[in-house]
Amino acid sequence: MKVGELTVAELPLDVLHVLLSQWITTDDLARVDSAACNKRFRKVFLEIVQKPYFTTEGFPSNAGTLTMNGIDGRYSLFLQWMLMRQVQVRVLDLSLFSTVKHMNMQVGSFLSQVKSLKVSLEDKDTRQLAETVLRNCAHNIQFLDLGSKVGDHELSRFRGIQFPVLQKLTLLECKASGRGTADFLQRTPQLQNLVLDRTSEFNEDVVSSLRHRCPRLRTLSLRECKALSLEALSAFPAKSLSTLDLSASALDSIALTKYLPQLVRSTRNLNLSKASGLSPEALQAVSREQFLDDKVVDIRHCPIKIPLELREKLSNSTGVFVLGI
Repeated sequence: MKVGELTVAELPLDVLHVLLSQWITTDDLARVDSAACNKRFRKVFLEIVQKPYFTTEGFPSNAGTLTMNGIDGRYSLFLQWMLMRQVQVRVLDLSLFSTVKHMNMQVGSFLSQVKSLKVSLEDKDTRQLAETVLRNCAHNIQFLDLGSKVGDHELSRFRGIQFPVLQKLTLLECKASGRGTADFLQRTPQLQNLVLDRTSEFNEDVVSSLRHRCPRLRTLSLRECKALSLEALSAFPAKSLSTLDLSASALDSIALTKYLPQLVRSTRNLNLSKASGLSPEALQAVSREQFLDDKVVDIRHCPIKIPLELREKLSNSTGVFVLGI
């Protein structure tokens, strides 16, 4: 085919890009993606599908990372190409994916091996897609980020789905009740890292599920939280956690004075930086304990004035108190 004095294969790359992205059909996929195809055609086509959607090198390897953020009208062509290639995606980011109403169950055939999933559950279509994906790949999921402001209604969609190898779960600004979160955690027996930053519900139900159903839990992040139940947190056995992060959280001063020694016992690294509610009395109670070997307590930038004598006592303890300013 000639355009003026040029064949299509000789057109500038930007023109080829427009031609292939706007007018290529599913029937053309095998021809354009075949080894016999003109190299310039093939290069432009792969750039069209690679740059917007894949974020890893080595595309399209079976360890591909697929970011379906902001996919436009070409997404159906792209999915057909993935099905043809039998690409097995390992890392999937759907957190900004907005055109899901056209997605069908075909996604399951190449997402069954996903090990890391990030998704937003803020609208109905996205929730439906997330449920479809999870029902296909929950048995393989190791890292799951369900976005922010997830409530009981959203979590209930995944009731009955087991997560036998899930290692890390992220629920930012979680709006679910303690019981709703606890029910979800009942199905994560291999969980090691839980991120519940800015959550409004963390109580005895959640702690009970973590203690009895998540024996491998090592890192618990509760940054910037309000109304935390320190009594519930103190129920973690000694040395059960590697890291407990309460930084920038609003903590009750009386409860913190009472339960801080047990919190220090339960973890090797306790982060209280920028947290409110810390008092000299609470630090004094910790300094009298004999369990501080190998402990690290970060109290930098806390709104507290530590008396010089107590500061020296903490500095000379067997544990490490990161005092800072």
